[in-house]
Amino acid sequence: MRVRPFALDLTTPLGTAHGEITEREGALVALDPAVDDVPEAGLGEAAPLPGWTESVADCESALRAVGTDAGTATRSVGADALAEIDPSSTPAARHGLSLALADATARNEDASLAAHLARREGTSGPAESVPVNATVGDAT
Repeated sequence: MRVRPFALDLTTPLGTAHGEITEREGALVALDPAVDDVPEAGLGEAAPLPGWTESVADCESALRAVGTDAGTATRSVGADALAEIDPSSTPAARHGLSLALADATARNEDASLAAHLARREGTSGPAESVPVNATVGDAT
């Protein structure tokens, strides 16, 4: 498993009760069938929001711990690795690995991620629309 940090500047800073957010930081999680126990390559994103989820450092640390044996040697990562990430303390890290695993499975099925998730959840197909929430900042 490869973990690559990223940082993207926001077009407009977002003011929150926890302070101003000017960029989103996180990590891309890449699974490789030549190294990991997955049928195809898979890609996920872990983008914690410090103050709401874990810190960026804790997120990366949780991901790197799963991808190494005793924190030193690289090891193969598969679906069982998901159980090693605590969803209550590092939910963004767990999401990033979960998404990479689902993406690898969808690619192996030659299906879109949406179609794979719909089948997995027992629905007839991807939804036509998805309700979402919005973040309202403290600006006027």
